[in-house]
Amino acid sequence: MSSNRVVIFSKSADLDMVKTRMRPVLTSEQSLSLHVALLQDTIDKVRNLATVLYLSGSGSLPFNPELEIKMQTGRDLGERMLHAFTEEFKRFAKIVIIGIDSPTVPVGVISRTFEALENHDIVLGPCEDGGYYLIGLKKLIPEVFLGIRWGTSDVLKQTLQKIPDLRHFLLDTYFDVDLPTDLTRLRGELERQNGMSLMNLRDWMTGYFGASAR
Repeated sequence: MSSNRVVIFSKSADLDMVKTRMRPVLTSEQSLSLHVALLQDTIDKVRNLATVLYLSGSGSLPFNPELEIKMQTGRDLGERMLHAFTEEFKRFAKIVIIGIDSPTVPVGVISRTFEALENHDIVLGPCEDGGYYLIGLKKLIPEVFLGIRWGTSDVLKQTLQKIPDLRHFLLDTYFDVDLPTDLTRLRGELERQNGMSLMNLRDWMTGYFGASAR
């Protein structure tokens, strides 16, 4: 059995199915290209790690991710993550699932997650909206995926309530790019953090905001 596995969870590049909460300010095409940029930069960030991409939707992508692709299976996000963990634990000892909507999370956070799993059962990366951008496990814990009200502001709280007797570790909190106001915030973060790559996202932001976004 290999040691560490990174699982990227993402929707496919399906028009009118991604970044729908951006629709007041973005067209369907802009929302789709933003989603693709977030996915490409997430893949680039973890390309040197043992990574697999789990897609929901049609499976369509406008680029070759150059890594293994599997399809998500389940009726909701919890069932789909549980299925992915179950599959990946057949080959790997420690697994981290990350989303694509928190681009300012540095790759070092993933390394820190694997280190924390040495002494903890579960590692979670909190989002400001009450969810989480990352979950790491070294054994299957089905209860953290069942009976959760996904998409609400207390997903992290509900998850922690499921594991009172397990050792858990919370990473630093980051924000998701979900709403129009998040674009302005992300623009500021990219301008302040020139050392952060995210070239696909920077190109997208340049097209939307202008040259200052780079």
